[in-house]
Amino acid sequence: MKKALLSTILILALLALALSLSACTPTQPEDTDFDYTVSIVDGSGAPVKDMIYKVFSGEEQIRFGLTDATGSFSGTLDNGTYKVTVESPFGKEFYYDAEDATFSEGAPNLTITIYDTLDDSMNEALFFQSGADSSTATAFRDGAYRVELAAGVNYFVFVPNLRGKYEISVSSDALLSLGYYGGPYYVQTEDILKDGASDGAEKKDGKLYFDIRRHNIGEDYASTSKYVIGITASADTSAYLSAKKVEDLEMNLQEMPWSEVILGNAPPSYTVPYGTSENIDLVDFDITDSSLTVVYNSDDGYYHLGTADGPLMLLRVSTPSAYLEHFSFKSLCESTYFACYIYDEDGTFKSKTSYHDMMLKYIDAADTKYGVVPLDKNLEEAIRNYGAYHNWFDFSSQNNLFGDLASTVKEENAWLFATCYVAGYKSGNATSPYTMKSEATVVLDGTGEVYLMNNSSVALTFKLSNASGSLKISSDNGDVFDESLDELVVVVSSGGSIGISSMTDNGLVEVSYTTEAAE
Repeated sequence: MKKALLSTILILALLALALSLSACTPTQPEDTDFDYTVSIVDGSGAPVKDMIYKVFSGEEQIRFGLTDATGSFSGTLDNGTYKVTVESPFGKEFYYDAEDATFSEGAPNLTITIYDTLDDSMNEALFFQSGADSSTATAFRDGAYRVELAAGVNYFVFVPNLRGKYEISVSSDALLSLGYYGGPYYVQTEDILKDGASDGAEKKDGKLYFDIRRHNIGEDYASTSKYVIGITASADTSAYLSAKKVEDLEMNLQEMPWSEVILGNAPPSYTVPYGTSENIDLVDFDITDSSLTVVYNSDDGYYHLGTADGPLMLLRVSTPSAYLEHFSFKSLCESTYFACYIYDEDGTFKSKTSYHDMMLKYIDAADTKYGVVPLDKNLEEAIRNYGAYHNWFDFSSQNNLFGDLASTVKEENAWLFATCYVAGYKSGNATSPYTMKSEATVVLDGTGEVYLMNNSSVALTFKLSNASGSLKISSDNGDVFDESLDELVVVVSSGGSIGISSMTDNGLVEVSYTTEAAE
């Protein structure tokens, strides 16, 4: 009985002790801190890293640092309301809503959007087609900007940075409308795109879209295309103006790179052969004569008149042709880029080909006095393709080269409009030889031949010398005087002639001669 009573007393004592200890332990308070995250983004929503942030509790600064790669910073603070300020480490000016840049335990996640401010030094002169006084407008590039607007139309100039499709938009609490008014030097009085799309520009859902091509992006600000943007406001207000690239564009023909024709070897310098500088007669190819043809000689790589061994055809690269008084390929290359788009016969695009550098090399190689070079396949290709692209030889087009003469031109020979040849070429000049001069030089090319006639009333002593090459000297009746001597003296009777032939296959042979009355 006593043991049972003692056990009961012990249990009650232990229970009392436990209650006493429990009453002595203090009650734990509720949490007094919270986790927060602040993100800095630009007008397009992209994070902005390395921005200087400061966190304030009242007037006391309690946090300081740079935003990370995600444009954010985070931490833990005691319950309360905190203010955030943002600065650029480079001193760049921008705008954000400082009044709303706060967070607290009830709203621990804060996003701050920063907007660029327009640089007033980037001004463009505006010239209105309507005759209104010229003015200036501030230019802007990619990005989002806070702008101050006055009632009426406010003009800005968009200058893109990149190739692609751009979206221009404006937002505000006020009622605004956005329009495209042309370029700085032809500003329109009304929105060009009020009816939809035009020349790579489009207006949709109150936003403007521009297709910016490679040729619109210059090497610097001055050479880049510019677009006048107008924002019409019903009252003075502030707004956010945004320009961003929204997609890439497929490359069009205009943007494709030029395929430059590169010659394996530059054309050799050319000197008009077969006569003397005083009596060379260049005959222009008659493109109206249906009996005339040219033939390509695969052995020498040039075109010849009539047959493969006929007179060598020459292209006037730096002198006018008989049909175009002020035209020459030299002047064309100086005034424009000698290049063209090439299409198949069915109109399918093949390539963008430039013959500009090639043509300059032929111009450099031309005879310095007559401005001609031998006509080869390279020149033919360039003339035909460039001419086809510009409708030179399309007699149904107003752009054809020949105007009123077009009806008389033999169409298949039209591309030869600037060609000529040397009269009396080879043995063909035996019937109309060159007149002997008192002193002159004959230049023979390959196995060329020239005849000289004594048109004086007395016999002449003909003295000939050549520095190199092998020659054949003959009279007009076929007698051969000599085939080996470097110098030769021959008496040529009045009315008689002498022939000089080159026996050297390659290269030019220069032959000098003098005449005087025979004793």
